[in-house]
Amino acid sequence: MDKQTARDALIAKVHKEITQYENEQYWITDKVAFNMREMIKTFRKNYYGIYDDPVDPKTKKEKLWVPLTRLLVDAVRKNVDLDPKDTGFRATWYGGRHLTQLIRGYMRRWFSQIYFNAKLNESIFVAARDGTDVWKTYTVDGKIKTKSVDLLNIYIDPTADSIQDTYRFTERVLMTQNEVQGMDWENTSEFVTQKD
Repeated sequence: MDKQTARDALIAKVHKEITQYENEQYWITDKVAFNMREMIKTFRKNYYGIYDDPVDPKTKKEKLWVPLTRLLVDAVRKNVDLDPKDTGFRATWYGGRHLTQLIRGYMRRWFSQIYFNAKLNESIFVAARDGTDVWKTYTVDGKIKTKSVDLLNIYIDPTADSIQDTYRFTERVLMTQNEVQGMDWENTSEFVTQKD
């Protein structure tokens, strides 16, 4: 199989998967199903006060946004505030007391270096607003990095019990033209940027 045939087959497979999972229904019961992408879009619109039609059709007046969703999300966010200092280690035997203090200090320092507290707070916000959050974990120069992935940019098999059990995980990654040019890929000159 030559490169062009392999490339076309791979693009066709990804396109099929995205098309298949784009409007996938998640069945809660035999009679109730949700289109999760549309629900997440609705959650975000409610949080930021965005209306599909900002003018009421009957009164012809502009709709007034009451930030109830924002108040609820922020209340959940404040109540679930987690800190690395909440991560505790306890010695199960008397002689391990000093080792436990050393591990606790090392973990707090490491959490501080990778900005774990800020990432955790951001994850709590996304989970409260969208209903769930997905982290991508990877290494750069031997250091562990984590990044929150936008739920509208991932495509997974909805029949899987969890992301770890899914057959394939497809992510739509937005990159600048300079980032693409910096990758060790073929045909990067064919990429065209869009302002929006």
